[in-house]
Amino acid sequence: MTRRFFLALVVSAFIALIPLTAFAEGIAVISGSSFPKDSLSASDVKDIYLGKTALISGVKVKPLDQKAGLKSDFLQRAVGMSEDDYKGYWIKRVFREGGNPPAVKTASDEVVSAVKDEAGSIGYITESEAKSKGGIKVLLVLK
Repeated sequence: MTRRFFLALVVSAFIALIPLTAFAEGIAVISGSSFPKDSLSASDVKDIYLGKTALISGVKVKPLDQKAGLKSDFLQRAVGMSEDDYKGYWIKRVFREGGNPPAVKTASDEVVSAVKDEAGSIGYITESEAKSKGGIKVLLVLK
């Protein structure tokens, strides 16, 4: 019995060490169907969300953030920052160089509606949500 308990303890400890992000769902960067590109690179998305890219093929890009939930994962994967670091980045950027941080939507459905209705808008939702929505383009999936 002690051997089984010890084995179960070792296996449990090993499983606990596996990063949860290995099981995390992909995050889809989306746009409306009229967006001038069919795909974006990870560096394109990073530059857009840091305010370094404002135009793509002559169209003003309007990045959208979410208020909570997916935002933290997105920022880590796309920009390589925590929410606090990202907020600090934008505070400094606004005062030093001007510009505006991405508009914030409260939920994925609002992001989908906005990218469909506002030319040049891009946002992010889960990969599974993106597969179930019509009228949008998936520009990139962040794993």
